[in-house]
Amino acid sequence: MAVVVLIKILVVFGIIRLFGYSNRIAVLSGAGLFQIGEFGFIIAQGGLVAGIITQQFYSLILSTAILTMLLTLLSLSLVTRFYPHIVPARVMKGLGTKEVSAQLVSESSPSTERVIIAGYGRIGQNVAQGLQDVGVPFMVIEIDSERIAELRQSGKPRIYGDASNAHVLSQAGLNRAKTLVVTFPDPLAMVNTVRVALEINPDLNIVARVHRTREVELLKSMGVTELISPEYEASLEFLKRTLAVSGWGKADVRRILPIVQEDQEIVEFSSDKEE
Repeated sequence: MAVVVLIKILVVFGIIRLFGYSNRIAVLSGAGLFQIGEFGFIIAQGGLVAGIITQQFYSLILSTAILTMLLTLLSLSLVTRFYPHIVPARVMKGLGTKEVSAQLVSESSPSTERVIIAGYGRIGQNVAQGLQDVGVPFMVIEIDSERIAELRQSGKPRIYGDASNAHVLSQAGLNRAKTLVVTFPDPLAMVNTVRVALEINPDLNIVARVHRTREVELLKSMGVTELISPEYEASLEFLKRTLAVSGWGKADVRRILPIVQEDQEIVEFSSDKEE
């Protein structure tokens, strides 16, 4: 079983890195895809019927497949927990200029940037456009090559790389930045990015996207106070506009919103506990 796990992890890791993705994505992919899939049962059974393999070897394949499937969740949990502690240590030892240049394509000087935007999805795009409109300098970090192409076409400052990687953040000038905006929908990537960013710049102001109460509690324990839930903010905006078109005055809406906000926070916390 150990041989199967090791080979599959190395193969998946190598393929992911070959396509230009970061070590974090490659490691997580390897940890989540090392199991023998259900199709292996069909192949093994076909080999048994055809007399290519023995009953003993078939039983070995079957037991290995079941064990690797059961271990997948444990593997992902361990990698998720320990990977953030491994990355800073590797960076401190030095990755070398060759690996850095392979991960990064920096296309503007980061020395004068004040706001770093991690992620250029719909939220990141709106934040970047807003900062540009008001004349606040910024730098976007994005790992999606198509979005990097969009940034290049629009002339916005950008860096191609994984924002949870310390080298990428350093190249973006995070140690001189005032604010980091993390817009990832992925909670693991978001928490890793915040943790590494604070190691580089402990005085950094961070605005982070969150979805669940457990993320809120974790980030608050790390010192992050500017937390935004897009779904929560959208629900309040829906309520405000619903009351407005229903004939409520602005003063009445402003009076009722704090009560609604408190009730929604209680409901959100209760829902997360039930999950």
